[in-house]
Amino acid sequence: MQSLIRGPMWNHRLGTYLKLNLGNPPGGGCSWDCVYCPARSQRRRCGFASLDRLLEDLALSLKNSASLETVMLTGNADPFLHPEFADIVQGVRELRSKTNGKWALHCLSNGSTLDRNPVLCACEKLDQLWLKLDCSEERLFRQLNRPSGTARSFAEHVEKIKRLSSPAIQTMLWNCSEAGTMGNWTTENLRGLLELYKVLKPSRIYLTTMQYRKNGSQMSSVDGAGLQTFALRVEELGIPVDVNESGLVGMFSG
Repeated sequence: MQSLIRGPMWNHRLGTYLKLNLGNPPGGGCSWDCVYCPARSQRRRCGFASLDRLLEDLALSLKNSASLETVMLTGNADPFLHPEFADIVQGVRELRSKTNGKWALHCLSNGSTLDRNPVLCACEKLDQLWLKLDCSEERLFRQLNRPSGTARSFAEHVEKIKRLSSPAIQTMLWNCSEAGTMGNWTTENLRGLLELYKVLKPSRIYLTTMQYRKNGSQMSSVDGAGLQTFALRVEELGIPVDVNESGLVGMFSG
């Protein structure tokens, strides 16, 4: 049986961390169908891991992770869609208390169900919530993030994010050689993202790009110099920013 845990691993954002996959490999589920996502094919077979198995796998992994700094709820399914998301957050917190863990509990989500009060309340129990925000207007949002019916409009999605106080934001940026069709690294989108950052007042922003390139795809990564230049513009807003030039890779996003 495939483990729901990946790690321990390390990066400058999370330190030494474990990823807890709320999807049930090889199944999963997401309310978006982002063009760059490496788990899109697995998400066609929807399914979620059971609460008991998630906690069992995590408890076992914690025994071999003495220097752990973060547990990240993520995976091939958007965590908020798990029917027991609130119970998972509570269960992981109780496990941390039981084992005297000093690690932080983070979650990465697209935030599409923040209009549901149980999800919103569970978010308040996280040490950090990372929300995806790649696009700054309706057309790109529909074309690149490709939301399901959970997002009637991009404006509505922004209003959902506003329900949170100072969320952290993860922005994925990429090029497309076919002018303007499948990429968000455009002057207009970058300008729009900066305006949204001002409105949402995130506690921190994480900029990344794609490491991989699919066969036949015109999408490609943004170079490090470009990411760093945009990061400086974010810092001018008074918002802390981290940059990952190596990009996202693998089935577990984030």
